[in-house]
Amino acid sequence: MKAGAWAKHFLNQQGARESTAFYQYSSLPKSLLLTVTSLWQQHEGACRMLLWLLFKTKMGSEQRLTLPTLMRIAYGEAKVLQAATQREERKRLVRSFESDLEVLNHYGLKPIFDPVTYPPDIQPLWAKLADLPDDAEAALEFWTNDGSKDNRLTDAAPRDKWNRLMQARFLCFELPEGWDVQATQSTQKKQRKAQPQATTLQKSTLSSQQIVTARKHLQISQRDLANRVGKSQSWVRDIENGRLQVGFKEQQILLKVLGVNP
Repeated sequence: MKAGAWAKHFLNQQGARESTAFYQYSSLPKSLLLTVTSLWQQHEGACRMLLWLLFKTKMGSEQRLTLPTLMRIAYGEAKVLQAATQREERKRLVRSFESDLEVLNHYGLKPIFDPVTYPPDIQPLWAKLADLPDDAEAALEFWTNDGSKDNRLTDAAPRDKWNRLMQARFLCFELPEGWDVQATQSTQKKQRKAQPQATTLQKSTLSSQQIVTARKHLQISQRDLANRVGKSQSWVRDIENGRLQVGFKEQQILLKVLGVNP
């Protein structure tokens, strides 16, 4: 199906040969339609990045992405150039970008920041607080330790933040369950034949409520569970809130850690 500008840039076979456009296609997850229609008016930039990243995954999720590239995808070249020369536009654009990144993170497209070019002092506040403990005493200790540091999480952004952001990169985006479009049909068939038991177990997926109930029964915090599973606390929080589905590998680990029978 070819439609207007989309076809010109993404379904252009001649342009792909000349390296001026793309010729690629992908499968759209069913959940994407609801996500886009519910987000579009409030977070238009997030929707543009979301759709672009979906196609980007065909070229490898490990490929490094620059922040200026995503800004141009989300808001257009003109706004990025305007922000480079006008301070207020720059501040507005950075706020929009960090808000749209948080939306992507909320829907499962988790940005992995390059620690060298995109260190914590120029990362969005929501990213710095992703592993904030849910336990009251642990949270108090967290903020006490943060207050004793030279650079605190709530300090104002450094003056050279914009220039550094223009050099910043993402290592990749972790994709939601079911969005991996790189596997070929032959690979999928081999996996189905080689793991017949896995398909059966997949049907008995742990619900978010089962995970919450089992965790509280063991009297462990989200942070403790995250450490045992080898994930971040924000991952556990998203799972328990129903924002993410548990992958097969993680499901098996949770079954063992929580002592739940499938």
